[in-house]
Parts: sequence; structure tokens; C-alpha cells
Amino acid sequence: MVFQSFLFGLISAFTVGVADLLAASTSRRIGIFRVIVATHVVAVVLSTTYLPFAFDFSGVSPGDWRDLFLLSLLVIVTRTVLYKALQIGPVAVVSPIVATPLAAILLAVVVGGERLTSGQVVGIVITVSGVAMTSVDIRELHGGRRLIGTGPLLAFATMLGAGTWAYLMGSLSQKLGWFQPGYLTKVITLAILTLIQIRARMWSWQGFTIRTVLSVVLLGALETVGLFAFARGAEIGSISIVAATFSVYPIVPIAGGLLIFKERLAPNQIVGLAIVIPGLITLGAMT
Repeated sequence: MVFQSFLFGLISAFTVGVADLLAASTSRRIGIFRVIVATHVVAVVLSTTYLPFAFDFSGVSPGDWRDLFLLSLLVIVTRTVLYKALQIGPVAVVSPIVATPLAAILLAVVVGGERLTSGQVVGIVITVSGVAMTSVDIRELHGGRRLIGTGPLLAFATMLGAGTWAYLMGSLSQKLGWFQPGYLTKVITLAILTLIQIRARMWSWQGFTIRTVLSVVLLGALETVGLFAFARGAEIGSISIVAATFSVYPIVPIAGGLLIFKERLAPNQIVGLAIVIPGLITLGAMT
């Protein structure tokens, strides 16, 4: 079961890594809110195809429905902040900060009663040290500007929200199975987003091209696969294992940020990434 959780964590990490890279470019073309709504439409449509095999929601208690609603609100806030962080960039800095699984692992240990291995503790220490260096741009000192940019600050907020989401989603998956929490959260989130659209009269979809539509469909599909892979890994194993393995995902957006977006990092940020990546890999390997 440990190996299977590790494998599902890797699948989730790869798909979400590609999705973040795609989200960074797509949100810059059509805006954050439209990307969030469109990807949730795609996710609900795709995951509904599995609904006939998991239609029985009788095991979902009133307390579970409450948690799913709160989880949906958390998804909207966290994803909005994440896309804004990716939009501002640099992607190669934002992604490793977001991926740090400290919040999820601490919740799993403190609240869920799971225990960390010594290897995971070492991985967390290495990763947090690297993240601290990566989030600071010493070049800003010469211009008298803020040492920590808006992108990294938003990434820290996303890290806390994503870690809380990971723990709650993992807990619900262990109780209800891998499909129901993810699917119901997507449906509730889409319903909330639709109400926001109606209220704010944000129905303008101008600017959507065939390329943009294909990007949104692919983004929604990748996020759906990543979500259910994470949930399945948590269901059959432990939340801390999946969260730790998932933390290797920034390798993809880091490479994309440097190669595709031609981002230039400060020397200390390069050193920070050189520390973060081994830390994330250590977290994933020590499961």
C-alpha cells in the first residue's frame, strides 16, 4: 500500500506540475476567473462519466456535506491566489513554495495522528531552508524595493491553503473513498462560481480562441487526474506519504519557467532551488 500511495503521489505530482505551467500561460491570456470556471466545467463533465459507477452518496453525512462546502470555498480562494501568483511569477520560484507540504504533513501528524519518519523530517528541514532562500530576491535591495515579491508572498498563502486542502481531502477520501469527495467538491465549487458569475454579470467569454479552449480542456483534464490520483493515494495509504511524494511536482513548472518563460533568477534563488529540489525529492523518497 505504501508503494501504491507513492505511485499515485507521483502521478498527481506530474499532472499538477504540467497543469500549473499551463495555467500560468492561460491565465495571462484570458484572466484568472475565467480559467477557474472553465477548468471546473471540464472537470465536472469528465468526472461525471464515472458517476454511474459511484452513484451512492448515502454514506455522506450532514457533517461531510458541511466539510465539502467549506472545502469548495477553500478551493476557490486558494486557486485564485495560486493563479495570481503564477500570473505574476516567477513560476520557477512560486511552484516550489506552493509545493512545500509542511502544512499538510503537520495537520496529518497533529490532527490525524500520523507519524513522520526521520527521513521526512530531514526532507522538511532541507525544503523549508531552500524555500526561504528562493522566496527572497537580493537584487531588489539595490532598487530599494521589497525583498520578497508579490508572487512569492501569494505563493506562501497558497501553500497554507493547499496544505489544508490536501489534509481535508485526504481525510474525506479515507472515509468516503477516492471519488466522492473530489467529485462533489468540483460540483459544489462550480455551483458557487456560477452564482458569482450571475451576481457579477461576468458572462463575457470574448478572447477565447481554439487554442485557448484546447488549453483549458487540457488544464481541466490534468487537474482532474491529479485530484483523483491524490485522493486514491490517500485512501489506500496515508495522507503524509501522498503529500510528501506530491511535493516533487515543481520540477516540471520550474523547468518550464526557465525554458519557456525565460525567467531569470537571482543568484540566491538559484541556490535556493538547488536546495529545494533535493529536499522535495528526499520527502518523496523517504516514504
